[in-house]
Amino acid sequence: MSNLKSMTAYARHERIIGDKLYTWELRSVNHRYLDAHFRLPEIAHGLEQRIRENLGARVTRGRVDINLSIKQSMGEAKLVPVNSDKVAQWAVWQEQVRAVIPEATPLSVMQILTDGGVFDSMESQQAVDEKELLASFDSALDVLLVQRGSEGGRMQVVLEEKLEGINEITRMLIKNMPVYEQAHQANWQARVEKLSNAELDPLRLHQEMALLISKADVTEELDRLVSHVSEFDSAMQSNKPVGRRLDFLLQEFNREANTLGSKSIHQDITNASVELKVLIDQLREQIQNIE
Repeated sequence: MSNLKSMTAYARHERIIGDKLYTWELRSVNHRYLDAHFRLPEIAHGLEQRIRENLGARVTRGRVDINLSIKQSMGEAKLVPVNSDKVAQWAVWQEQVRAVIPEATPLSVMQILTDGGVFDSMESQQAVDEKELLASFDSALDVLLVQRGSEGGRMQVVLEEKLEGINEITRMLIKNMPVYEQAHQANWQARVEKLSNAELDPLRLHQEMALLISKADVTEELDRLVSHVSEFDSAMQSNKPVGRRLDFLLQEFNREANTLGSKSIHQDITNASVELKVLIDQLREQIQNIE
């Protein structure tokens, strides 16, 4: 079972509370930090801080859009009363206008009803059950986290495949490095032989060759790659958010790959450096969405 969680997910959850249908829609995408955005009806505005706290207790990274819609549930529809004071105000306004413009056309009933304030809001007449509403949000959050976990599992399969590719390249280089070093040394010896007629200081020549071989040594880089692969794999098994840690490890991977390329003494090492950087970039694309 994967412990990785993707920051990209969607959840929808409905619950009937009283005579209303409450529908939560949660969308999350990758973000450096936790960034919550709300679209709540007026009666739920007072819950925003508590929702934010519940979210922060279970999610550490990602932009999360939180939308709540409220509709009359199935059953007998309730009549929405008209605000008689507002209707009377419209009548007063109409007489004032006609006193200035006698030929003004009288307002129709439908024109007056288009003013949202004419109807007494059912939301304003009925207090929301905050405990039930928060519980329904937590249920929506449960669905979102399941989706984030499922997507994280799919991503982990890809990450493990790329990580094994890095491991194979590293093992190949470690196995063949003595061959590469011998070929490198033989190449320099051949060059020296071409200068056999020149007056060269044998001691100085030996020192220079030793220095060249030392500079080409990539044992430390290969050892660090092995260590980074192990750390990356261990991080993926953690129950904690590891996106930032994996990103840091990829920087280390890239540093070793670049050094291998710069110290290359054989075409195989150069090719391996390029292949490593391709795999590292593919890993980086995936972990951008990991919490």
